[in-house]
Amino acid sequence: MKISYAFSCGRVETLFKLSNYLKFGENNNVNQEEEVVKQYRNSVFSGKSFEETDLYRQIENEENTVIKNRLSSVFRENKGSVTDPFLTKDYTNGVWHELNDYKLAVRFFKAKELINSKHITKTGMQMTVRDIAALTGWNQGNIKTILNHKRSAVPTMVTTLEKLAEEY
Repeated sequence: MKISYAFSCGRVETLFKLSNYLKFGENNNVNQEEEVVKQYRNSVFSGKSFEETDLYRQIENEENTVIKNRLSSVFRENKGSVTDPFLTKDYTNGVWHELNDYKLAVRFFKAKELINSKHITKTGMQMTVRDIAALTGWNQGNIKTILNHKRSAVPTMVTTLEKLAEEY
């Protein structure tokens, strides 16, 4: 799902895929890799601790220094909020933010697919970014910049797109 990476989540998944590519090169088993990623997503969503997942264990046991350094920098980013005891207690390594980003990406993707399918049934054509920008009033040139730099704007954009998808 490409859109999840626009929200800067999937960093751990990307790190896992990178480590597999560095280990196996062209002989990488993509089906097994996707199965581990899917299992990771389900485990985290079901409330399992991040450190207990198979994906995390495989990355942690990696010998490549690039992968180890990137994993430690993932943990340094988004430490959580000091004022929110839930964040500081269970998710001090930034996993909570990663999960929130992933959930936003899933909501965005589902809303985009819903509005696209409704548009196809009405017009017979795919809905483009320009069409969405025209319906929502967003400036299409600034959408990518907003997603990357103004984190507080993303939830409102997703909510607007979901409402538009329901009403369309």
